[in-house]
Amino acid sequence: MNTPPLCDARGFTLIESLAVVVLLALVVGVVAASLAPAADRAAMDRAASAVLDADARARAIARRGEPVELRVADGSVWVRLAQHAPALVTRQLPAATTIELTSTVSGTPLGVIRFDARGRSPDYIFTVHSGERSTRTLVAGLTGSTTTASEITP
Repeated sequence: MNTPPLCDARGFTLIESLAVVVLLALVVGVVAASLAPAADRAAMDRAASAVLDADARARAIARRGEPVELRVADGSVWVRLAQHAPALVTRQLPAATTIELTSTVSGTPLGVIRFDARGRSPDYIFTVHSGERSTRTLVAGLTGSTTTASEITP
């Protein structure tokens, strides 16, 4: 008499299941590592765009005859008419990005960029930092035109 085997079920063993989980974890790790630089660059582009937008708006407001200042503080870029006036324009910076304003003449950090009644400012450089990356953009004070240096990695 033939007796059927006790366990004829087919399935995956514990070792096979663990091997699949480990391989999936490796694939996810590689993909995440390759996307991180792209996310940093996107955040840096958004931060630079916020500064350039605030600069353009400050120049437009100043050309109406009011002296204006641009300041970067507390994770945002803002434009205001006088030292203690409320902000006319505020642009939030992306998380984990910082902006540094620097004089092109002396290389010293600037706390504020002032625009005269013709919309002119001193030439300045703003550096966007995100993680280990940074980019520098030169802004011409007379016209507001910009030149961006290639990405700088320390």
